[in-house]
Amino acid sequence: MDSSFSQTFLGEGASLSGTSQSRPRRAPTPSRVAEIAAQARIGVDSVTGLATDFLNQFNEVSMLLDMIASDASLLDDLEAWRSRDYIAHFAASGFADRHLVLEAYQLSPPLTRRRFDALCGELADILAQGLAFLSNCRTAGAEAAVAPAAEALSQELRSHLDRLDALIHAGRRRPSQGFVDSMFLR
Repeated sequence: MDSSFSQTFLGEGASLSGTSQSRPRRAPTPSRVAEIAAQARIGVDSVTGLATDFLNQFNEVSMLLDMIASDASLLDDLEAWRSRDYIAHFAASGFADRHLVLEAYQLSPPLTRRRFDALCGELADILAQGLAFLSNCRTAGAEAAVAPAAEALSQELRSHLDRLDALIHAGRRRPSQGFVDSMFLR
């Protein structure tokens, strides 16, 4: 492992051998998560250390599920979709500050992170089973069942996404989309 990994996850000046190169390792604190949230161009919650961008992989599936009724060929795209865990998602991203997002994730409260990871795993399992069912419907010639099943899966997906979003933001109310849109119009 290189020194950038050590600096990112252990603290500046730290090494994997445990010896300090310039200054002692700083203990993770909620203020460090807040610092990262202020620095990162990706929206990192200042309390939980989690980024909503992770949910985009699921939002894409939701949009495709919503469009299947009018374009059944989208099922091909869904059959190729695979869920990524948080670390894999950001490690594979092109975000310049992904190292900050991953540091914040490592510093997030352990209970919050465990609940988040468990809910993401549950959602990934539901999607894998639901997408396999849709594929089986098509293979079996039951195309009429695809659209209603896709709609039901999309509703379940949105319910889980709402729960994940609430967990990411520690239950705090977020501004409505209308409010956000009006801010951009100013």
